[in-house]
Amino acid sequence: MNMSLFEDEKIQTGISLVDVNTGQLKALGGARDQEVQLGTNYATELNRSVGSNIKPLTAYGPAIEYLNYSTYEQVVDEPYTFKDGTPINNYDNRYEGQISLRRGLVDSRNVPTTKIYEDVPREQVSEFLTNLGIDPKTLNPGSKGLVESNGFTGNITPVALSGAYAAFANGGTYTEPYTVSKIVLEDGEEINLKPESAKAMEESTAYMITDMLKDVASNNSSRVGLNGIPQAGKTGTTNYEEKDKIKHNIQKNGVPDKWYTGYTTNYALSVWVGHDDFFDSIDNEGSERLLPQQIYQALMSYVSQSVESSDWTKPKSVVEVAVEKGSKPAKLAGPDTPSSDITTELFVKGTEPTTVAAKKPEKEESKEEEITLEAPSGLTATYNEETDALSIKWNAYSQEGISYVLTVGSESYSTNDLSYIVQSPTPGELPITLAVQAGDKTGPAASTSVLIPPKKEEEQPEEPEEEESPDSSSSSSSAPASSSSAAPESQPSSSAPSSSSSSSSSAASSSSVAPDLKPSSSAPAE
Repeated sequence: MNMSLFEDEKIQTGISLVDVNTGQLKALGGARDQEVQLGTNYATELNRSVGSNIKPLTAYGPAIEYLNYSTYEQVVDEPYTFKDGTPINNYDNRYEGQISLRRGLVDSRNVPTTKIYEDVPREQVSEFLTNLGIDPKTLNPGSKGLVESNGFTGNITPVALSGAYAAFANGGTYTEPYTVSKIVLEDGEEINLKPESAKAMEESTAYMITDMLKDVASNNSSRVGLNGIPQAGKTGTTNYEEKDKIKHNIQKNGVPDKWYTGYTTNYALSVWVGHDDFFDSIDNEGSERLLPQQIYQALMSYVSQSVESSDWTKPKSVVEVAVEKGSKPAKLAGPDTPSSDITTELFVKGTEPTTVAAKKPEKEESKEEEITLEAPSGLTATYNEETDALSIKWNAYSQEGISYVLTVGSESYSTNDLSYIVQSPTPGELPITLAVQAGDKTGPAASTSVLIPPKKEEEQPEEPEEEESPDSSSSSSSAPASSSSAAPESQPSSSAPSSSSSSSSSAASSSSVAPDLKPSSSAPAE
């Protein structure tokens, strides 16, 4: 591992490596540069949100397990809020319209994830978590159970997270992670301490989640590549509330926590990176953001040298089907379906589509070519300075089967709704245009503009005020609630809009490694 990545001497890590077939803990990284005895073990005691690492556990896994969702299941990525009106943002502050379950998980999109999470009854989500050794009551400090934001955030330790992901790796069996397998008494009596294993989910669920998470690992191959070893994984990033960024003078791209949890057919490894002080941030556009993946890559590569790593075998309970893109419900690709409109996805056996997509009538094709589009009407934009939100509305278009292309400043979005909310728009004159799109044809645009006043500096009170209690979706029992907006994960960019419209001297992390791994002096320092 490139130790020069530890540019910040204060940055900490928590690491947990589990044998997915036995549940035995093979390595623990409790902290970096720990100079005190009985200090915090971040692998076992960390009480911070895991960000998007929770998505397979609370949304996608339960949806496949209890609702028989396929990896193709269609969901609309669009402006969306919690019940109290708090907007839910994606990491890129964009919306993609109708997308698949696979796309929602692989690209870690919060809106589709929240909708999927809401589809599954809470008691079934709780059951799924409990089967994986996670108590739903511990996810949200101050709350007695699941909350709206648990689709994409919740508190779990690295040890518990690696144990849960191990069940995806081994086909659906959970074993509580352990270190001591037995005690031999002086008289020779042996006390077996190995925990009992139990079925946590159907084999089909484990395989379908793994198949999607293999795409995540593939997209991050430059950071987590294992020289051809099949693997799956998930990134995770948490965020601050805007008021806390201002209060603690946190940099624009600062985030409190970065995670990566991945696995092979042999091991599951969870890595957290952050600071002991919640408000000491990580630059989410700097090299620090890569630390979890770099640590994962170094350690997983090392422990995989001495074992044979195979790929996962598709169980008989799962079928692979070629379907026509965009069909809802899913339809089989027909003989006339262009190859560019065909996608291959996974279904629980017995739930796969049986209807073949019909060929588009020639008359309908010619009719579409003759369509004359006009600019939409009723385009209005209103800025609310109190909530720092720009509300854009327009009238419904008279023709069916169309979508709207909205451009706010330099950012464009596609939506089927009649309104759009932009959080924290950039101050200044903001041009807005709206056009109608039918197929490949886009009509003329209606336009307007709105003047966004400069942001007022938050006045500091003369007397210190009592800090607000954390929201139920808080990242930590000792830190304020996480925002409903997830920070950029796999592809952060310096050009991302700020609103919805828009060899080193550092010592290795202290770790304990099981004897059978036999680490040498050349082992990567974590």
